[in-house]
Amino acid sequence: MSSFPALKKRINNGEIAGFCDPRFERVAQEFERNFQQRDELGASVCVTLEGERMVDLWGGIAHPDSQAPWVEDTLSIVWSATKGATALCAHILASRGLLDLDAPVIRYWPEFGQAGKETTPVKMLLNHQSGLAALSEPLPARSCAGYPANRWAPSFARKWQSRSASTSGSACRKSSKTG
Repeated sequence: MSSFPALKKRINNGEIAGFCDPRFERVAQEFERNFQQRDELGASVCVTLEGERMVDLWGGIAHPDSQAPWVEDTLSIVWSATKGATALCAHILASRGLLDLDAPVIRYWPEFGQAGKETTPVKMLLNHQSGLAALSEPLPARSCAGYPANRWAPSFARKWQSRSASTSGSACRKSSKTG
């Protein structure tokens, strides 16, 4: 456990519990603000510094139907967790001249250049405009092979959030010679 004082605070839909190092008080304040001003239902946050937990907070409700509280070990699905790290890596590589955001992806990842994607620039992978789509159900193998990228509706690009980080990450790994 932590040497920091325990935190328990009532909020509009339950309570916030856990602990927070005083140096990270603003994290706790924003976490609470998510519930009080931003309509958060349930959430948790954990911040680790040099191997030590500095913030470990949870609160609200885990299941809107049952009103079950969000507790310390509530499991949740995490979306878009790597986007920030991928964007940071891409921009570091760009600042070092190792990744050209305007260059076609195929400069770093030749296999990407199929079905009309040959000219897609790296920056479009980072800003969700490359026209790649995510599906809610798996498709049979090769069912979309050869389908031209320019046939996807532009609005589809906003619906494939989890796929963008992996494609952006692939371009970053290949440009830095680590993938």
